[in-house]
Amino acid sequence: MDNSWMDPLIIEEILEIVIAFDQTGKILFGNRAAREKLCYTEEELHECGMSKIFWQEFQQGNGTFLPFDLNKFTGKKETAMYRKNSSCFPVAFRFVEAEAGVNYLFAEDITQRKNMDIKIQRLKEEGETNQKVRNEFTANVTHELRTPVNGIKGQVTNLLESVQDEEQKKTLGIILYCCDNMSAIINNILDFSKMEAGKFTIEESEFDFYQMMDQVLATIWRKLTKKSFISAYT
Repeated sequence: MDNSWMDPLIIEEILEIVIAFDQTGKILFGNRAAREKLCYTEEELHECGMSKIFWQEFQQGNGTFLPFDLNKFTGKKETAMYRKNSSCFPVAFRFVEAEAGVNYLFAEDITQRKNMDIKIQRLKEEGETNQKVRNEFTANVTHELRTPVNGIKGQVTNLLESVQDEEQKKTLGIILYCCDNMSAIINNILDFSKMEAGKFTIEESEFDFYQMMDQVLATIWRKLTKKSFISAYT
């Protein structure tokens, strides 16, 4: 194994926290990042030991250092490191056994990442809440819109049964067509909510194109025949 990275001058300048310690928990060395992050001088680091810096990982009930077993700390893990003033910050750490009886700890301050994770989670929760409010609002609005549309459609349907004049029947048919269009618009509003929720599906269905065009023309025919409308385009 290449141990060139163990050069004290190199370790001193590494941006990660680097601490060398023995099997009893005595700190043998702490680089500049360790001293700055933990707010200890080099002499104070030697005196405090690993059990004071890693309460959660190494400290027993009586405050002594747990016998260190490198096999229990394979790979990178996350924990909290404690400063001189007993405040703490999250780190991702790993251990390397450099030589018999001496272990090196490499730790990265992940405070910013944790704060970002919290912000992302908060934004996600706020987005879910807003989505729920929008869906409830959409459901209420579409329900309120359906009520008058269905009322108009029901009254027009009843009139069709009693009206004999063909021109009147045609007019009532146009009203029914407009009601159907309004219902389709309401359904489209609901479809937008389904799209945001990932539940939207496209369904193919046949329709009579010429009949649709006849209904469109019949709906807007009065506007087309107005002189003011025609003169604007002549």
